[in-house]
Amino acid sequence: MKSSPRTYALIAVSTLAVLAAATVAINATQRSTVHPSASTKSVILPENKGTDVHYCNGCTPPLTNSGGAVVNTTGAAGFTITPIFWAPAGSSPANTFPATYQSIISGYIANVAAASGTTSNVYSIATEYYSLINGVKTPITYKITAGTPIVDTSPLPASGCTPNMANGYTSCITDLQLRAELTKVTTANSLPTDLAHFYPVFSPPNTETQGVGGASGGNSDADYCGYHSAFGSGTSEIVYGNEPYETSGCDGGESPNGLLIADGAIGVLSHEVSETMTDPEGSGINSGPAWGDSTGHEIGDECSGFYGPPLGSTNASSPMTTAYNQLINGGKYYTQNEFSNAAFAKLGIGNGCQPSEAAATGMVANVAQQTSTAVGSVTSDAFPNTLPNDGKSTSVIDITVADHANFAVVGDRVNYSIYAVTGPGYCGSLSATFATTDSGGHADVTYTASRGNVVCAVVATEVEGGQGATGTVYQGTYQASAPTAGQDFPKKLTVGGGVSTFDITYSNPAKTPIYDARIQFGIFAGDNATDNVKASQVTLSYSTTGKDGKFLPVHLSGSSIKDGEIQGIALPMAGVVLGPDSTEIIYFHISLASSISTAGGGAGLAFEAYLDQIDPASGALSTFADTLAYQVKVLPAS
Repeated sequence: MKSSPRTYALIAVSTLAVLAAATVAINATQRSTVHPSASTKSVILPENKGTDVHYCNGCTPPLTNSGGAVVNTTGAAGFTITPIFWAPAGSSPANTFPATYQSIISGYIANVAAASGTTSNVYSIATEYYSLINGVKTPITYKITAGTPIVDTSPLPASGCTPNMANGYTSCITDLQLRAELTKVTTANSLPTDLAHFYPVFSPPNTETQGVGGASGGNSDADYCGYHSAFGSGTSEIVYGNEPYETSGCDGGESPNGLLIADGAIGVLSHEVSETMTDPEGSGINSGPAWGDSTGHEIGDECSGFYGPPLGSTNASSPMTTAYNQLINGGKYYTQNEFSNAAFAKLGIGNGCQPSEAAATGMVANVAQQTSTAVGSVTSDAFPNTLPNDGKSTSVIDITVADHANFAVVGDRVNYSIYAVTGPGYCGSLSATFATTDSGGHADVTYTASRGNVVCAVVATEVEGGQGATGTVYQGTYQASAPTAGQDFPKKLTVGGGVSTFDITYSNPAKTPIYDARIQFGIFAGDNATDNVKASQVTLSYSTTGKDGKFLPVHLSGSSIKDGEIQGIALPMAGVVLGPDSTEIIYFHISLASSISTAGGGAGLAFEAYLDQIDPASGALSTFADTLAYQVKVLPAS
């Protein structure tokens, strides 16, 4: 494991492609809540069968209109949301919703409806998007009606899929079975079925669900937190959401309403409602998504799990567990931001995820990331990042939270979740669901392998800034697909001396590319060294065209003072594509200023570089490979 903290901020690498640069904030998310039939780039491996992952890997904002329909908000009631709680009569206590579960969720929908027309919450962002009706742009309006909640007491059908009994599931419902129940409920209650009505179905505890397309659609225990879809046509088209009862991995770790499972369900519902408004049919019926990026990601996918700074908390005695970031008609909720084309166009990479239309259109560049919170960055590293699927091997997921000056943020709560990126198996377990950053800004958790062949993502989301990062573990046969990082760092450098050349090699042995990849380079005080080096005393440049090619400067910030880090981004800010079965060598030039003191041999440095994947919409990072800390001697001038 590396010998020093990796704290800090905006640094990146990339391919040999381009996107305009802008300062990037780093964040994370929870397991995917996306439409399972949307096309997607696999993180690294081809087995990700259409179920999108928890962070937006390979997404390509902004969103564009494919000509598909958006929801119909032109009627007097606008867009009606009617929740259906499937609570079979005579269920055992284990299959019964908690007492306040339904009222908290129904109250949320009622508050969202009551706030219609305002610009202060995430639903107002949908007004940026429209459909073309006879060639005329017809914008979505924030006009939502809360339908009367329905409690469906019908018994569950015989399992159409295999439940994961090891995790407590006793039944499994397929998407086709869910559709059959929806048809029965809407018919029995004479409910309208068209693009102006949405029916999210909340299945009971201990009930696993299977996504659209059968086994290829994934399952709720490992692959998704929820999804939206539609079937039928015209006035018989049922637009619905699958909202399974998830006890872990599908919440932001915050419970402003006193029941974490319900607050988590609201977070998933918020994601699905926004996506339904801008893309009710997904890619399942027409040419959709109606609004999506070129890789099929929707408005919620782009920002999955990015919360931003909280507005406050509902319990002063426990502010780090009851935070809220949305105030809707007096109700307080903790849900992800949504993607704004307007904000992305104005503010650039890492700034497309916004809490409201008022924020999206009223902010200046990087205000949210630079001034609204003490948190400047969140970074993550899994060591080792490969494990046998033996049910006992472990990996340490090291999370570091830093402020805008690259110093440690102490006492920040970090909430953890885990999900399967790809592969047929289930992920292992974590030693804790949360931790608090220490004096170095670190919060670590231990991942223990399962016995499945699977790639697992461990996501850490901190509360103070609503940001996070992901560490990826390649388990079982997938170990062979893990990206690797190698280095030829110099053994020594001379103060005021000439330029030294070194290189870093990254390899992607998988059959699919790594999108939006970039390198974060860090310099910090070496072992037993004095923390006395500033970024202005180091000159660093890089070349992607060989050691005799053109070298471009790397902007460095920070210092090694007080265990801080000097860091910089090589290559384009947006990241590059690391192709399948490929190896990339990045060459560097480095020199040290003569003003660096070597008195007492106290100027030793340590180098470390990370292969990260960036979500260009939110700035969220996932770390795939690490060179680990390398000690470099610093000699006095000759």
